[in-house]
Amino acid sequence: MRARRGAGYCLKQDCSGFGQPFLLMRPSVPFECPVCMRTGVLETERWARTGEGALVTEVRVDFDFDPERRRYRKRTLKVERGLEGRRSVVTLQSPLIDTREQAIRVARRLLDTLNARARFSLRDPTPAKATRRDLIAEGWTVLA
Repeated sequence: MRARRGAGYCLKQDCSGFGQPFLLMRPSVPFECPVCMRTGVLETERWARTGEGALVTEVRVDFDFDPERRRYRKRTLKVERGLEGRRSVVTLQSPLIDTREQAIRVARRLLDTLNARARFSLRDPTPAKATRRDLIAEGWTVLA
């Protein structure tokens, strides 16, 4: 998956941009601090899906990125109970999310969106490519 959004962080303590996230819509390596022009740390949004199920039962959102340790300080979970069959878990790591309220909103929206898409595809699956014989059997007139 290609990174589309991220944040760059300056790690030089004498810089006025130290520890502040700089929003990057098209991140590139290496990140150069726009204040002091020195190389800093780049963290991009990424997500992973585990499990074989079409429906997602749990979304994990890692947030509050610590640029010095290069790890996320907090995690929130959104779980959808009552789903049967094979299930999947999605984990999103985003340096752009700072608060628990933002993380909960993102987790809810991601869970709802992914499951709405999965339910639509389960309810109305794309038919397999029909052969000439199948079309004639259904009463179609095949010209070629």
